[in-house]
Amino acid sequence: MKFVLRFIFLFSLCVGSLTASGTKTIIAPDTLTAADVFISLPAGVLEILTHETRRDLVDYARNDSTPALLNSLGGRSRILELTPNFLEVKLTEASSMQIKVLTATGKKSPVIMTIYSVGNETTAGDSDVQFFDSSLKPLAVDKFLRQPEIRDFFQIPADADTSYKTLADMIPFPAYTFTASPDSDEVTARLTIGAAVSLDDKKILDRYLLPGVKYLWNGKRLQPVK
Repeated sequence: MKFVLRFIFLFSLCVGSLTASGTKTIIAPDTLTAADVFISLPAGVLEILTHETRRDLVDYARNDSTPALLNSLGGRSRILELTPNFLEVKLTEASSMQIKVLTATGKKSPVIMTIYSVGNETTAGDSDVQFFDSSLKPLAVDKFLRQPEIRDFFQIPADADTSYKTLADMIPFPAYTFTASPDSDEVTARLTIGAAVSLDDKKILDRYLLPGVKYLWNGKRLQPVK
């Protein structure tokens, strides 16, 4: 799933940062908002929503209204939350996107983070985190985020009769969801185990599973909070 999500993003970004009229959107870095990013993202990245629909969603949200508007799949999409530096949109019943505008230390231009997530009650969640500059040029993810490992999500007491390797072997298809805070520069990562794990193994995993791993933006990168 992670490979598929990453492929979709990278392929889409090759299309170019064009508006519906076919011209590039120029955004002043010092006034950039999450809504600006949402409206201006390349069509391929948010193909499910036309630029006109995105503008309508933002206009409604700014007027304290959050109607669900028709998307290209025939379903409905709505903005769940909007602040100057944060936007969350429910794209479908099983997918959403968060946009966060992060202040970069010593620079006028911010760093843009997008989190595209899939999953619902019957499907294990998974997220793809991407970073962009103010002109929506993609940036290297590992420059801003160290991808978590399975062991990061477990806390095993010294006297426990198990090990990190034993727990990891119980999870054939680990995935991770990321959630940005609308009120701070904190991001929470969670391990999603999925339906492939047996009930007996899940009981063991739940015994040591942490509710999440927190990261904090320090002006340069997302740093794990110890």
